[in-house]
Amino acid sequence: MRKSLAILLVLVLATALVVAVAQDKPAKSKSEQEAMPMGMPPMPTAELAKLDVFLGTWSGDETINFPGMPPNTKTKSTIVTKKTLGGMYIMGSYKGGWEVDGKKTDFEGMSLTTYDAMKQTYREWWFDSMGWGSESQGKWVDDKTYVAESSGDMGGQPFKQRGTTNIVSPTKHTTKMEMDMGQGWVTTMEGTYTKQAEKKANK
Repeated sequence: MRKSLAILLVLVLATALVVAVAQDKPAKSKSEQEAMPMGMPPMPTAELAKLDVFLGTWSGDETINFPGMPPNTKTKSTIVTKKTLGGMYIMGSYKGGWEVDGKKTDFEGMSLTTYDAMKQTYREWWFDSMGWGSESQGKWVDDKTYVAESSGDMGGQPFKQRGTTNIVSPTKHTTKMEMDMGQGWVTTMEGTYTKQAEKKANK
């Protein structure tokens, strides 16, 4: 009987000790609890919200000075940008083209942009109808200026690329693309983008 009581007392004390230790541990925040299953950080809501300024349908007027094209080639484009994959990404659909010596070339592209909380940087992917693809990392250098940079290889020639977007107003922004092939930065494209008014649904 005494042996049974001793065993019971040990179990009670052990249980009390476990409870006390558990209570001493700081409670995890909701975001920490949500991150526990996969060891991932919480959803970067604030960083993703900064990309909302690019949402909508935009009309672009661009000047291209890309290698192999006539200087100051003028183009017009339409860009539709929306959230996708549960709001974790911003997807952009680009349609445009240019005309050289009476020959018109249609051009389409698609982009995906997100914020990588693990690497603490914005990440972008671009694919287009000419078979080009790239991955960039971006950051806001101030409240109105977003810069994305990438590197690659063109015909065996390494290069760096940089895109700088300036927010003029909620309905207007400008973008300048630059390339460095080892001889300094050269502007390859400059564009001005104006947001189209949203169409009201018919009641």
